[in-house]
Amino acid sequence: MRHFLPVLLLLPFLACKDNKYCACCENPGLSARFTLTQGPTDPDSLITEALLYVPNILTYDNSGLNDFFTVFGNGGIYQILSFEGRDAKGNRLFLFEHFYPNDPGFGWNGFTSGGSRYEGSFNYTLVVRLIDGQEKTLEGSACAFPCGDEGFPQKQLDNCQFNSQHNGNGEIDPTLPGASPSCFE
Repeated sequence: MRHFLPVLLLLPFLACKDNKYCACCENPGLSARFTLTQGPTDPDSLITEALLYVPNILTYDNSGLNDFFTVFGNGGIYQILSFEGRDAKGNRLFLFEHFYPNDPGFGWNGFTSGGSRYEGSFNYTLVVRLIDGQEKTLEGSACAFPCGDEGFPQKQLDNCQFNSQHNGNGEIDPTLPGASPSCFE
């Protein structure tokens, strides 16, 4: 048994070798909070900080729930100047410019410009303008997973943060439901 112990310790790492979903949900979704440098111009406004949330997984199954990779924010986010995603080789997957947060019309649907469905991890860069004029550049990684596909590392599922967990104010609420359980069977 002593001779097999090193191999047994490596099994969890070998099990995901060459799997396109190995890095899925390894990193948390993007949650950012920025203090506004100027008070709100509207004296009745209570916005003193800008909140931003980007999930770390897209699970497209045409349910309408998590079918788009979208940027969420509160009233402190004036505009998304650019939102770009790239695969591990640096190939552009999507680019959206000059839009407002919380708009699924400016969310990526998981298809490449060539019309094929992308599956696996990708990186993104986001440039936002706050209502006080500040510009912030943020980077993150996420995963595109078609519900029902095989190979998703179940141990990472608890780390996944979904569109459906957006609380409506630019933050994640982990008590809200994520993907349907049948998605990861």
